[in-house]
Amino acid sequence: MPRLHRPIRLALTALLGALLTLSSCRSMYPHKRAQLYPRMYAESPKTILLVPPIDRIGWPDLRDQLYAGLAPILTNRGYYVYAPSFTSEYLRDKSLLRAEEYLGKDLEPFRKIFGTDAVLFTVIHQWDQHLNAELEFEVQYILRSTKSNEILYTRELKGRMDRRVLAEGEDGGFFGWLFRLFVNAVGVGLKGRRSAIDQVNNEAFSDLPLGPYLPKYGTDGSTGAAPSRIPDLKL
Repeated sequence: MPRLHRPIRLALTALLGALLTLSSCRSMYPHKRAQLYPRMYAESPKTILLVPPIDRIGWPDLRDQLYAGLAPILTNRGYYVYAPSFTSEYLRDKSLLRAEEYLGKDLEPFRKIFGTDAVLFTVIHQWDQHLNAELEFEVQYILRSTKSNEILYTRELKGRMDRRVLAEGEDGGFFGWLFRLFVNAVGVGLKGRRSAIDQVNNEAFSDLPLGPYLPKYGTDGSTGAAPSRIPDLKL
């Protein structure tokens, strides 16, 4: 294979390795979905309302991109999700936009106004992109019932993501290092934050019990699941 294609080979190898690692690690966990999230099966929510993420780092663009990326993932898991664009506008009109005020409070207003079964809260604690294209993140997801106000599903992810296009350690000395730094920075910029956000969001809901709009709804309780808090995740 020509030398020109080496970055592509490195990227594909890294992606395959990550997928195999996540798959093998998940199969080793002693937990089952029904054990970790019994209330999801007991209450069987069908609809989910997304409130705008709670931003602890002061990065509005990141918050908006993360918010927009949640709906497709939850829809693919088999749930009806209220459109974020409509939801945010309506919440603003009803003075319910500040999600942090309802994080631990009664969710009856959301059930009364929207008729939703559950509300998803997201908290961004950390999102640091370094010059070497390594990303450090910490994001928390909390799905609460509007019927019982109990937590149905939760996941807290803290870890690192290697987003380098060219690997370290190649020949070239200082100028080689400078070239890799430049290419990595441009590569991350071209890919944008969206791909990283999608990876984190997808991992967050990889163990969410399947919803009522999928054929295997209610039958995945014995599926292996990662713990609710993953403190040292590598994506």
